[in-house]
Amino acid sequence: MPENPILSLPESAETAYLFRHALLRDAAYQLQPPAGRGQLHLLAAELIQRLGPDVDAFAVEIADHLHAARLCGAAAGNLATERHFTEIAARRAETLYLHAQVVLLSLRQAEISEGEDLAIALGRAAKSEYISGRLAQAEELATRALKIDTPGTRDAYGLMSEICRRTGRPSKAIEYAEAALQTARTHLDEVGSARAVAAIANARYETGDVEASGHMYRQAIEMLRAHDEPRLAASLQGNLAVVLAQTGRLEEAIAMGRKAMEDSHVLQDPRGESFAASNLAALLGNADRMHEASSLYARALQLTARTGDIRSRATVLSNFASCCHRMGRLEEAVASGRQALELLREVGDLRQQGTSLGILGSIYRDLGRLQDAEALLQQAVALHARTGNRRFEALHGIEMAILFAQTDRRPKGQKLWENSLATLNRIGDARRASEKIQEMRHACAKAGVAPFE
Repeated sequence: MPENPILSLPESAETAYLFRHALLRDAAYQLQPPAGRGQLHLLAAELIQRLGPDVDAFAVEIADHLHAARLCGAAAGNLATERHFTEIAARRAETLYLHAQVVLLSLRQAEISEGEDLAIALGRAAKSEYISGRLAQAEELATRALKIDTPGTRDAYGLMSEICRRTGRPSKAIEYAEAALQTARTHLDEVGSARAVAAIANARYETGDVEASGHMYRQAIEMLRAHDEPRLAASLQGNLAVVLAQTGRLEEAIAMGRKAMEDSHVLQDPRGESFAASNLAALLGNADRMHEASSLYARALQLTARTGDIRSRATVLSNFASCCHRMGRLEEAVASGRQALELLREVGDLRQQGTSLGILGSIYRDLGRLQDAEALLQQAVALHARTGNRRFEALHGIEMAILFAQTDRRPKGQKLWENSLATLNRIGDARRASEKIQEMRHACAKAGVAPFE
């Protein structure tokens, strides 16, 4: 390394000050040629590794120095060490929900990896982009991972299934989930197989195949418990609770949903707990326990703020808007509904956008803003048809039918009512069908028109 006048100053208070002053320290650094800078970064990484047994706590700093050394051309013989500490740093950032840092570190790891390590790094970056609500970026990274023939692609297939489910491609969602299962089975990966079965269950549920999704959730939960994966098992238990409610077993569903939330809390899984709290709130709402539901939605919003899960936060806001609507807190319902819709449009979640539009349309209908309500409900039904969300296409189709009856367009409303009610019965949601009949009769009586029969 060439001699530098600043570096060769004798130890004194003045030299100590020089290297504690950021601008002077940077000036000394800039005086070094690239090769010298690279050696300085390698030295810094080596010294940090000597700090003590818990060197992983400094993984980010070590990874940063080794990355900087590589950019300066001093990577020879250090790539394995850089990969090691970059992966540790990325995993630590993942546990802290520092999604931007996860993406940055994972992409750095991908630059110097191949095969299984490359697929895992790209998949980790894609997952963090997805949680952050950057669905297009997540899909791009997951697609890159899928081009690598390795067991690590099973997670990328699963993520692609979720992305397709959210962006209006239900058949592709099932296709990707089945590919994830095939990949996991080929490589004898039982946990990966369980995750893939859960992804298929999610996709089947969205298309209205409630019976099949319930069976698959049970299968996935059993597999996960057998292989000591309690976090995901608890999360899926919350999903199964929603399925049980649709088949008329509401009290059993509430008990299961509460257990899922408690398990996620004990397991210190705030993201899983947020899902479970939101699901349980919806179940309690179905039982007309609205104050309990409202408190749980507030809890879920706190958790999504902690985990940085933008898309899930939007979903909770949308459901909270529905809760406020039923409690008569219409101004709060509108505010939450609008905020949810804005976030969902930002992240590109078409499926949940449809649900949010329908909820907001129903609120506007009860506020007497019938023209606005009709416009939103039409958009909702169109999105549900596009995304294959048969259940909500039927539910919001019924809302449209009631609106048509209220505005002297009974023949149009009658046909929509019959088709939508038939869909609910066909997919096995007898409970909501019964609720909607009562809702329709009440709304028609209030408007002074004959009910549909």
